[in-house]
Amino acid sequence: MGYFTTSQAEEAGFKRPNFYVQIKNGNWKKEYQGIYRLSDYPVTDYEHYMVWYLWSRNKAGIPQGYFSYLTALNLYNLSEINPSRIYLTVPKKFRRSGDIPKILILFKNDLIENDVKQFKGFKITTPLRTLLDVIEKGEISDEIMSQAVTQAYKKGLIQKKNLDQFPILTIYTK
Repeated sequence: MGYFTTSQAEEAGFKRPNFYVQIKNGNWKKEYQGIYRLSDYPVTDYEHYMVWYLWSRNKAGIPQGYFSYLTALNLYNLSEINPSRIYLTVPKKFRRSGDIPKILILFKNDLIENDVKQFKGFKITTPLRTLLDVIEKGEISDEIMSQAVTQAYKKGLIQKKNLDQFPILTIYTK
């Protein structure tokens, strides 16, 4: 997606004092503190998520966040929900200096590997984990939740065995 961090640029041989020159010449665009984008890189539908995925990196530079809850529901196109803020789950021990950007709604939870998957270059909670989290949170109407569960089932994102394993899901099936 053309995004990179300060440390990635330095690893590629760029010196920090020269970053300004790259920005001034239009080669790079500064997206957020320590996060840049190659200006000529093709734009994608999901690129604005990459900024917040990279924002979640730890001191070793490894992103820690997973898009979740209503954001994941939207990314899977399971309902008409289009949240104005981005829902991001990070490990319980996640620490970040400074304020959390207002666009983010941060959740702390230590997810297991089976609850997360790769999606368009970043990590996201699985459809099953997403549905269970959204139900537990209780922020959306039963009608929208029913739409989401039904769509997930029709698209093959959840299976009959998931409905049997988590009876709460069957409440929302049509």
